[in-house]
Amino acid sequence: MLLVLALSACQASNLPPGYNDTTKASFMETCTGGVPENQGTTTTIAPSNYCTCAYAVFVAQVPYDDKAKESVPNYNGPSYVTLNTDLQKDAGKLDTLPDSVKNAIQACKSENVTSGSVPPGSAPGTTVAGSTGTTPGTTPPA
Repeated sequence: MLLVLALSACQASNLPPGYNDTTKASFMETCTGGVPENQGTTTTIAPSNYCTCAYAVFVAQVPYDDKAKESVPNYNGPSYVTLNTDLQKDAGKLDTLPDSVKNAIQACKSENVTSGSVPPGSAPGTTVAGSTGTTPGTTPPA
């Protein structure tokens, strides 16, 4: 359900042309509840390490738009942009993601994930733009 909130934060009219810092910032702000402090009160929906991991799963495993989807063989789910649009109307559309993506996102809840680590289900050597930290394909230090 958290991803429904995070994905639906980007309205179709203001979507960036691909995964980038703007997409990540919007996803992270909505996923974590990173709304600016109001009279000393803050809201946390999900921990930032979970949201960072979930976003990295999208970047590594879900084509950004339908044009990018054409170049990913054997991908049978919606693009990030399509899912974003669909989730604004029906939260159940999250189930249209391939099981491998849903499982990787679910694993983010239990993994000791740090920024820059490889999301569960991603191939070693996967890099996520703007990430820093553990070398992809290695296990983060405990």
